Amino acid sequence: MKIGLRIKIFISRHLTPPRIFILSFLGAILTGTLLLLLPFTTARCSLSFIDALFTSASAVCVTGLVVVDLGRDLTFWGQIVTLILFQFGGLGILTFSTVFFVLMGRSIPLKEREIVQATFLHDPRKDLKVILKSILLFTLLYEALGTFFLLIRFCQDFPFSEALFYSIYHAVSAFNNCGYSLYQDSLVRYQEDWMVNLAVMGLIIVGGIGFIVQYEILAKFKRIQRRISIHTKIVLITTLILIFLGAFLFYLFEEGNVLKSIPIQNKILISLFQSVTARTCGFNTIEIGALTNATILLILF
Repeated sequence: MKIGLRIKIFISRHLTPPRIFILSFLGAILTGTLLLLLPFTTARCSLSFIDALFTSASAVCVTGLVVVDLGRDLTFWGQIVTLILFQFGGLGILTFSTVFFVLMGRSIPLKEREIVQATFLHDPRKDLKVILKSILLFTLLYEALGTFFLLIRFCQDFPFSEALFYSIYHAVSAFNNCGYSLYQDSLVRYQEDWMVNLAVMGLIIVGGIGFIVQYEILAKFKRIQRRISIHTKIVLITTLILIFLGAFLFYLFEEGNVLKSIPIQNKILISLFQSVTARTCGFNTIEIGALTNATILLILF
């Protein structure tokens, strides 16, 4: 009994919400690494430990960086593993467990409540359960819409079942601002396709502005909330400035380079896409290595 009590005291003292948050990500990364080392997740040859670790960490932390060809080196199950990793990483692992507590009608543990509030809310809110249900609803809705629009286009290139999986994978990747793609050239092959570009850009923007912003806009539209917060105003204004200023500068810097022989409407589309994806995602519709130093500096900024 004394040992059990000491363990509980140790956990309550040392496992603070920020530490639990960090440990949950570390746990997800290690779990993903072990799964990617299993034979059924790799297509041609087994991954080395460092490649599996890098792929898992990059997926959970939604960076978009890869050291393997996801479409060729991983099997369907390996690709599913990465999809789950960046879905959990994008929304927060503990958020999922908290949402399930809410759906089952159980009370939310205090530590998980503190973590979720610190992650998604800029100030304490009494309507946390409503926020959590909205998070789940918004996620499913946006990813389903993205999947639908991508499926319309991908069906022209692949059989329906394959096109559906590709659509789901890229929609979830875009919404969580990960940038993982099953295509070897990311989305370069669709650089002139308005359907794919607009769908992916929309998912990146909506996923990137955050759930509290989405919730406040919806509450304002439904007249549940009279005013939107300063936080939401700053996010919306900054996002618009970054997108359109970035697109203008990208166009200006690359008009005589990679955009030189491209029709004007596609120049605008490529510039907009690269500005949006540079915000926090990892897709590209143009060869990044061919860009000028000024454009690379712009993207880094």
